[in-house]
Amino acid sequence: NGIEYILKPYEADAIHQALQKFRQYQSVMTKEMLTALKVLGNEKSKRKIIVVKKGTDFRIIQISSIAYFFSSSYVVFAVDQENVKYIVEGVNLTDLMEELDTTVFYRINRNYIVNVHFIQKYKIVERVKLQFELSIPVSEDIIMGQENAKQFRKWIKSL
Repeated sequence: NGIEYILKPYEADAIHQALQKFRQYQSVMTKEMLTALKVLGNEKSKRKIIVVKKGTDFRIIQISSIAYFFSSSYVVFAVDQENVKYIVEGVNLTDLMEELDTTVFYRINRNYIVNVHFIQKYKIVERVKLQFELSIPVSEDIIMGQENAKQFRKWIKSL
């Protein structure tokens, strides 16, 4: 696993040649590693659409139009930009979050996944928690516990 052997007594030329070989190897490996990471990153693409249920109809909705997902009594709902509520069958929020683009959606708490484009504002409550206000009405307060608040602030600043 070595790049070059330098034997005693050390000579300046030998060290120089070893460093050149290392730099050459490093640049090649960096390019190969970046290519491999890109390939691995694209293996599982994120959802662009979701099939939802409204009454007896199944509809195909663009993920980008979903303001938030929430769970109630073990049923997952999607609420779109028009504030229309749909049932998302056969999935829980944890599995759904794995399929969503994490630069757009954030798991606020165990009941809510929110699209960042619909967060109007958030504020600190009870000194450590965050309360979110979305651009569409929500029937209850969306509160994030202190454990996730620091991670959320870091995430939102990275966008």
